[in-house]
Amino acid sequence: MANDFFPKGRLAIGSGDLNMVTDVTLDRNNNMKNHSTMRRPNAGQVAGSQDDSLEFTSSVGAEGFERDFDEPYRRKELVSARFKVPGKTYPFEGRYGNLNITSNVDGVITFKAKLVGFCGEPT
Repeated sequence: MANDFFPKGRLAIGSGDLNMVTDVTLDRNNNMKNHSTMRRPNAGQVAGSQDDSLEFTSSVGAEGFERDFDEPYRRKELVSARFKVPGKTYPFEGRYGNLNITSNVDGVITFKAKLVGFCGEPT
């Protein structure tokens, strides 16, 4: 192939895109379970409650964090995010469940956050 280009997904929280984000994982889980009856095992499937999460990893630059993640975490505020991949945008609303900051020996400070909430229909 002449053009070996692999596009990257982008994450936007609040007013715009986050430039320092390195990894994004959108986990959509409808908790589908097998349903059995006494007459017939594995008679069908039953959907459970929707359980979505959005996890991302970011680098912390010399100027500090790209956004203030700590304030919405402490206040348990509802956060709106958009995960954009080529051809689709996944809207997400939730609250921060986990915040992790790691400083490596190499001097790279990484930040990992997990939003727990609901992923809407992609556009």
